[in-house]
Amino acid sequence: MLLANITQLDRIGYIQPVMLNAIHQTLALAASHEQGEFEIDGKDVFVILMQAETKLAQSLQPEIHQDYLDIQIVLAGEERYGYAIEAIAQPERYSWQGDLAFIPDLKREQFVTLQAGDLVVFYPGEAHRPMCAINDEIKPLRKAVIKIHRSRLLG
Repeated sequence: MLLANITQLDRIGYIQPVMLNAIHQTLALAASHEQGEFEIDGKDVFVILMQAETKLAQSLQPEIHQDYLDIQIVLAGEERYGYAIEAIAQPERYSWQGDLAFIPDLKREQFVTLQAGDLVVFYPGEAHRPMCAINDEIKPLRKAVIKIHRSRLLG
């Protein structure tokens, strides 16, 4: 997991070029489009722009991806994310729907709050619970979710 703010990307030397390029292209798309799915580099790199409302954390299931990295950027509003540092044991035992599986619960789940301009990166295999309301107050949210296939990542 990686936390950052879009105003400080030039100071973070360990963001891979494919990630940096996708973030910059997403911000340009977000300036002219409210919502929708847009290819940045075919099916390997794409972004989903969305407007939604946060939800009560207990109504959301943690999720995990096996092939795609998520870069989630809060464009307007604020959002809480649950996450687990520990790796999910035996991910193959979950019911996969494409690249997505829901995890019944996270051991040692922690939370972080992001505001407009903040972003969080979840690598394949890192469990997370997005869209959580802060202080159980349901509020509007505009965000971007960038998906990058693991084959595009270095190493």
